[in-house]
Amino acid sequence: MSRDLAALGHNVVGIDSSAKVIAAARELSPELEFIEADAADMPIADASVDLAVAFMSLMDIDDMCGAVRETSRVLALGGRLVLAVVHPMNSAHELDREGRHPEDWLVLTESYFDRRVYRDDVERDGLRMVFESRHWTLEDYFDAVLGAGFRIEALREIGSPAHPRWSRYPLFLHLLAAKASQPG
Repeated sequence: MSRDLAALGHNVVGIDSSAKVIAAARELSPELEFIEADAADMPIADASVDLAVAFMSLMDIDDMCGAVRETSRVLALGGRLVLAVVHPMNSAHELDREGRHPEDWLVLTESYFDRRVYRDDVERDGLRMVFESRHWTLEDYFDAVLGAGFRIEALREIGSPAHPRWSRYPLFLHLLAAKASQPG
């Protein structure tokens, strides 16, 4: 995403708490700036940014509310926050006995309202990855965004019309918000 934004003319600073991710990003794009930092404590000046993108990251951050507040701090008034997360409906449902998401049904075995860590084991093209994330509710995300002084401008629940499961309920939640005031 950093390379795409830079190609569109944006001055990009990529931030991640993982030294390995930062090293890989620097190797792939040495012309861009990447900083190893916690999203809830970024080494960026107040009100110095016009666009912040949190792409598939807020559900992986323990202090999600702190990261959203910190994003508000670095954004100038009117600056935009674009975020994408696993939709809370998706992170709340049961996996089948083999650890896969069922194709044709949705069963909530835990309370949707319980904030918890969950794991997804994914295998593609012979590569196995384990994702550990937090289940947050829609209310959690909205409280964090609104409480940090943002005004929500657009919300999209992303599915896939041709897919048996994702045509029935959303896979991702996309949100566009503008910084309207200082948090507090």
